[in-house]
Amino acid sequence: MKLIYSLMVHFSLNSSLLKVNESSEIFKITPSVAYRQLKEAVNNISKRYITYTTYHEKTVGIGRINWLSAYKYFDTERYVRFRFNDALFSYLFEL
Repeated sequence: MKLIYSLMVHFSLNSSLLKVNESSEIFKITPSVAYRQLKEAVNNISKRYITYTTYHEKTVGIGRINWLSAYKYFDTERYVRFRFNDALFSYLFEL
């Protein structure tokens, strides 16, 4: 998770790409360790969500928004591509 948060400033809101060579240089780790950690980080953040209260007429409900809308692993080239959920950003700015 620390890896994702540390590199988030380099990403666009639409699609993000994490390459092993960038993260292994930044964190001074081997490429194989960096790729394993990238995959674990993206997998972990894909399971995260924000829960919120929602209202419809006179009823109250609970809504949930996942952090990521999609992700892909490219093992041969050792990179991960992912996309943050567009609905997430309006809630992040309220924090």
